[in-house]
Amino acid sequence: MKKTIFGFATLMSAVVLAACGGGGTDTSGNNSGGNSNNKEELTFPIATKNNDDAIEDGELEAAVATDSQFKGLFQWEFYQDSFDAAFMAPSHEALFASNDDFRITDDGAATLDLDQDTKKATIKIKDNVKWSDGEDVTADDVIFPYEIIGHKDYTGIRYDDKFRNIVGMEEYHDGSADTISGIKKVDDKTVEIEYKDVNPSMLQAGGGIWSYAAPKHTLEGIAIKDMESSDQVRKNPVTFGPYYMSNIVAGESVEYLPNEHYWNGTPKLKKITMKSVPTASATEALNSKLYDMIFQMPTDTY
Repeated sequence: MKKTIFGFATLMSAVVLAACGGGGTDTSGNNSGGNSNNKEELTFPIATKNNDDAIEDGELEAAVATDSQFKGLFQWEFYQDSFDAAFMAPSHEALFASNDDFRITDDGAATLDLDQDTKKATIKIKDNVKWSDGEDVTADDVIFPYEIIGHKDYTGIRYDDKFRNIVGMEEYHDGSADTISGIKKVDDKTVEIEYKDVNPSMLQAGGGIWSYAAPKHTLEGIAIKDMESSDQVRKNPVTFGPYYMSNIVAGESVEYLPNEHYWNGTPKLKKITMKSVPTASATEALNSKLYDMIFQMPTDTY
């Protein structure tokens, strides 16, 4: 595998290991689910590490194993499956970083403070975070996903109890209020959200606080009922990850180039190409070195 892999590959490797790990065997080959004297020999390493310097101007060839065309819903509010999520990994970044225990840290594009007494969360975006078109990521971009997902015309699958837990969300959703009363823009970089109930799990990734921003400056002119089918979601998504989607061939492939505005350092790769590959030919594609890595490989094929 080429050595020039930026942070996104670390994330995707974790996804692959989580999906394929099985959870019953430790690094010595002991089967923790049965007799400790019954050992299995591992035929491949369960982890890999590379301390070498990145190859300058490297290119990554990756694939996603799928027997159907990917949907191409490249916006956090609208994507529906792990295949689109795999294609979003190089370009679409979350607001918050988290540690090995999934606890949100201050290392991401934004910080989170949860006051359990007042039942309020404060999200603050760092000053140098920009969209791939050079526009600043602002408080309006943090608020906009709530206005999309909570709207009565929203066509996605994200509106659930976590959103209904926000003060004023249900009134906004049923049309009796034009705004969400529990969400307040403090300043251009800070948002305060009031909840009906809070718990410590909300300090973890996926624990109840929406972790993504949406580029309001590119999406606000589109009716929410039409947003899912818009070019801004399917053909020209604006993101703030290390790479941006420079060319999308619907259902087939995505090409990524470095985001010159990326807030967290210079991306190491010159280009990334990700393609769909049928599961039946995924193994041979790896053996033939057509790709550096393949994501969403079925467990039995893996």
